[in-house]
Amino acid sequence: MARKRVNAEVQRTKLQYAEQQTKLIKQKARLSELETQSKALKDREKAEVDADLALLKQQTEAAVAEVEVKVLEEAESDRRSLSLQEDKEYLQKVKMTLTEKYVNEQFNEVEQLKSQDKNNNVPQDIPNNQDKFSSHAPAPRNQLNIIPTPRNLPKFQVDDLDRSIVEDIKPEIRQKQTLNPYAADFELTQPPLPPNHDQSVVSDLTKFLLKKDLLLSRFQNFDDCINTSAIQYTMSSCAGRTIMNGRCAESLIVESLSGNGELEIHSVIECSAIPDEKSEIPTPDIAKSYPHLREIAHQIPNRQRLPNNRSQAWKRAQILDKSFQQNFTKKTHFVEFMQKVLVSGAAEVAPIITDEECWYLPLFGVYHQNKPNQIRGVFDSSASFEGVSLNSVMMSGPDLTNNLLGILLRFRSDQFAATADIEQMFYQFYVREEDRNFLRFFWYKDNNPDNPLIEHRMCVNVFGNSASPAVATYGLRKTVENSNETFGSDVKTFVNRDFYVDDGLISLPESEQVIDLITRTQMALKRR
Repeated sequence: MARKRVNAEVQRTKLQYAEQQTKLIKQKARLSELETQSKALKDREKAEVDADLALLKQQTEAAVAEVEVKVLEEAESDRRSLSLQEDKEYLQKVKMTLTEKYVNEQFNEVEQLKSQDKNNNVPQDIPNNQDKFSSHAPAPRNQLNIIPTPRNLPKFQVDDLDRSIVEDIKPEIRQKQTLNPYAADFELTQPPLPPNHDQSVVSDLTKFLLKKDLLLSRFQNFDDCINTSAIQYTMSSCAGRTIMNGRCAESLIVESLSGNGELEIHSVIECSAIPDEKSEIPTPDIAKSYPHLREIAHQIPNRQRLPNNRSQAWKRAQILDKSFQQNFTKKTHFVEFMQKVLVSGAAEVAPIITDEECWYLPLFGVYHQNKPNQIRGVFDSSASFEGVSLNSVMMSGPDLTNNLLGILLRFRSDQFAATADIEQMFYQFYVREEDRNFLRFFWYKDNNPDNPLIEHRMCVNVFGNSASPAVATYGLRKTVENSNETFGSDVKTFVNRDFYVDDGLISLPESEQVIDLITRTQMALKRR
C-alpha cells in the first residue's frame, strides 16, 4: 500500500508540472505567431512601398515620353505645312511646263500634216464615198463628191480617215442592193451630220463585227414594223424530241441611215427558251449518218475489263468501321441512312459470284452544312484501282441539266412561288439485274454494327456515279412524257423546264395555281 501511495503522489506531481509546461508551450506558440504576423505585416508594407515606387517611375517615364511626342508633332506639323506648300508650287510648275510642251507638239504635228497634204495635192475636206456601196470597188479620187466638214477638224489624209455610223434594220421595201460585208473598201458614211451626232472611229477589222453587233442588239425584240410569223420546230436528240416555238422574220435588209447602201440578211428565228449547250452522245441512227466512221468501226477496241478491286473496298470498309468506333454519332447517323436504303429495296445482299466481272464501291459519308444531324452515304465511283475506276469506263450520258439562269429568271417572273424537291432522286431509278454486280459494297449484316461486314449491292443508281444525273433526269422527264391528257400540259412543262436536277422552282400569278400545279405534278410522278 505504501508503494502504491508513493507512485500516486509521484504521478500527481508530474501532472502538475506537465500542466505548467503545457501553458508555457502555448504561450511560446502565441508569441511566435505574433512575431510571424508582425513580420508578415512589415513585409507587406515594404512590398507596397516598392510597388508604389515602381509605378511612380513608370508614370514619370510616360509623362516624359508624352512631352517629347508633343514637341516632335508640333515640329513635324510646322515642317509639313512648309513642305506641302513647296510641293504644290513645284507641281504647278511641272504641269504648266508639260502642258506647254504638249500644245506645241500638237501644233507642230498639225502644221506638218497640212504641209504634207498641200504638197501631195490631197483634198482638204472629208469625202462622201457613196459610190462604194453599189460597186464594191474604190472610187477614183477625181470622182469623189466633196462635202464640207461639220466642224473645224485637223485635215488628215483621206486614207487615214475611217468613220462608221449607226445602221437601221427595216423590212424589205424596195429593190435590194446586195453588198459584200467582207470587202476591204466597204464603208458606211452619210451626208453632213449635226455637230452633236455620235460618231465612232473604228478600224477596218471591226466594221463587219460592228454591223453584226448592231443587228443583234436591235433585233433582240422584234419591232412592230417587221413581218413575223409563229412557227414550231422539232429538236431531236438522244434525250428525245422537243417541240420549240418561235417567230420567224424574213425578207430583212440592213441599210445605212443615208440610204446609200443595203445589206440582205437571212431569216431569223426567235427561240422561246434560253439556249442551252448540250454535250450529247449521239444515238446509233445519228452515228450512222457519219460515213467516215463506218470504215473504222471494226477497229474500235472493246471496253476494258474491270479488275477485281475487292481488296481495296474491304480495306476502305475496315477504315470506316474503325472511324465508327471513335465517333458514335457518325455511326448512328450512318446506320439510320443505310436502314432507309435497305428497307426501301435500294440495296440487297449480294449473291456469291466466282469469275464474273464485278466492281466494289468504297463507301463514305458526307454531311451537309445545313443538316448536321443527317449524313449521306456516297459510293466512291471515282476510286482508282490498277489505274481504272468505274467512272472512267462508264459513259456519263448527255448533260440534260437545265440552264440555272433561265430557271431563276422564270422563278422571279410572277408573284406566287414554290419550290419542290425529289427525295433521293437517284434511288428512284433501278439498275438492270445484269449491271448490279458493278455496284457491290461492304456493309454490316442486318445493318447491325456488331455483326461482321458482308457483301451487298445497290439496285438503283447511286450518288457518285457519273451517269446518275443523266439517267435520273431522263427518267424524270420520261415519267411525265404522256401526262398531258391526265394531268395537263403544264405539268410536263414544269418538269422539263423548271427542274434543276432534283429541285423544282415555279412561280405563277395566283397562289391557287401554284398549289394545283404542285399537286398534279406529285400525282403524275407517283405513277410508275
